[in-house]
Amino acid sequence: MDRHRRHAAARPDVERGFTLVELLIVIVLIGILGLIAYPTIEAFTRTDSEAGVATDIARRFNRTRDAAKRRNRAYIVDFPVFVGNQPLGQMDVFEGGSTSCLTESAAMPNLPLIVSVPFGETVAPAFRGKQVDAVGLTGWLGAGDANARQAALRLCIAPDGSVWRIDNGAVDPLDGRLRLVIRRFEPTGGGWEPIGPGRAVEMTFASNARMVVGP
Repeated sequence: MDRHRRHAAARPDVERGFTLVELLIVIVLIGILGLIAYPTIEAFTRTDSEAGVATDIARRFNRTRDAAKRRNRAYIVDFPVFVGNQPLGQMDVFEGGSTSCLTESAAMPNLPLIVSVPFGETVAPAFRGKQVDAVGLTGWLGAGDANARQAALRLCIAPDGSVWRIDNGAVDPLDGRLRLVIRRFEPTGGGWEPIGPGRAVEMTFASNARMVVGP
């Protein structure tokens, strides 16, 4: 009987909790791991926000294309703001009343605005969606362009889903691929600096818009 009691007393306490020193060591290790992982997590989050803006533009464009087919009328998609050194940008969608992009181009000042989506630091008071302050539209590339343009871009989607570019009253089908360039920025020296390879929204005359890596 005494032998069994001695054996039980000699067994370690398997339910013993952490000591204060052990808890402090665990907390310090977690803090060190967090400091090591933070830059990677931050970079991933920023890249993800850039891709999110590109994906949002592509989805809105494709939904407008679907609406043009379903409602049998032309829609105007306007990108009036492109800036290379600051996160800005805007996407405006107007609904036409006819099937003709040429007709709606002439009627543009009077067309009803369906939605105005701001990007970066652009302000659109009526917009109620999520807006990423540090991501903007920096330009667009047409077929054969070596450098991105920053002039305003106006597109028309016809009821058959085809995409046309409106420029100074002329209405022409998209020639080759068109890309909208999306970049994320970081504040530097009182201004902004574009970071990373960027994302782009690519579209053609007859296909849906899609996100691609780089301009």
